[in-house]
Amino acid sequence: MHIIGMDTGLIFGWLISIPMLILVLAMMQKIVVEPMQEAVKIRGHKVQSRLMEAAKIAADARALEAKYRSQFSTLPQETAELKDATDREIERNKVRLTSQAEADAAHELAKAGRESDKYRVDVLAEIQHRTTALAITKVEALLTRTLDAQAQGEMAEQFVGKVAQLRAS
Repeated sequence: MHIIGMDTGLIFGWLISIPMLILVLAMMQKIVVEPMQEAVKIRGHKVQSRLMEAAKIAADARALEAKYRSQFSTLPQETAELKDATDREIERNKVRLTSQAEADAAHELAKAGRESDKYRVDVLAEIQHRTTALAITKVEALLTRTLDAQAQGEMAEQFVGKVAQLRAS
């Protein structure tokens, strides 16, 4: 049968196809498009959040760079001040150590002088003791020979012999 010059089967096919197409489009909208739009919106928020984080990190990096640049700008001056302070400390220690070394040397020299004087006195005392002992020994020997009668006779004969020699000459 024909209605408005079209076949009823074709009209029926169209009548079924159009609601089915609308139903499929509505289901696609609900099942695919809306979740996809929601996912895109969530992804957009994540991207926006990450972009804000990146901008904050970049701002922090710029602030840190400015801070380090300002710190590094004073580095040559601080280095020079530290070098000057170190040089002054080295000079002060050099003077102190030189002074201490001179004082120690003077002390050791005085100590050596005192020890030398003590040893000189001890050596002189020892020489005097030995000389005295030797003199006493010689005097004892001389006295012993002098008091010995035979030795006196021999000495007298020697004396007379020398006197005779002197007269003869």
